[in-house]
Amino acid sequence: MKAFTLISSIILLMACGESVRFEVAQPEGVGTQKDFPKRLYGEYVTGNDSSKLLITNGRIIQYTRAAFAEKQDSVDRVEPRDDSTSVEVNKNFSLNFKVRGDSVFYGWSSYDTLFDAAHGDLLKKYKGFYFLNRRMANHSWEVTTLTPIEGGVTLGAVSGAEDIRKLRNLTNTPSDSIFLFRPTKEQLQKFLRENGFSEQTTYLRKPR
Repeated sequence: MKAFTLISSIILLMACGESVRFEVAQPEGVGTQKDFPKRLYGEYVTGNDSSKLLITNGRIIQYTRAAFAEKQDSVDRVEPRDDSTSVEVNKNFSLNFKVRGDSVFYGWSSYDTLFDAAHGDLLKKYKGFYFLNRRMANHSWEVTTLTPIEGGVTLGAVSGAEDIRKLRNLTNTPSDSIFLFRPTKEQLQKFLRENGFSEQTTYLRKPR
């Protein structure tokens, strides 16, 4: 059935991609901070309310959801029904769909702990950015930037071939198969000036 084909495609898409890791917590040579400023605590949402960010004492959690619909064509038409089918990919990600007439309504939701100091993640501040260093393994860190803005915050992540190319050039990493980097503080600063961490999402503080 077309629904299951699409669901499988979504799962594969989320599992694929080039994951950039850093050999040490970033920026190297900058001290760690114990916690976020209390003024940043709170709940934030994107403009279309498809994603939510929760900042608490030493922890950041991201909730994301999406929904869409499509028509069944004559080949893939299924018997109309109003029951829902859910697929739990893992404890952090689930998919569901419902068939109504000749349409299928899809939805997915996920949550991700972007930072958790209690589990060894490290917080650093440099040049107006908070660096969320999530420990993935020994000598392997996933790094996200958090930038306070008026009325909210912006998250930045290393994304796509252009960010990777910049990192390779700055750190003199020649191999196209290596996605583990160790920039100096000066190289990281230049990466920021060149609009590194280009996958950016802005969240606005939710009124209390």
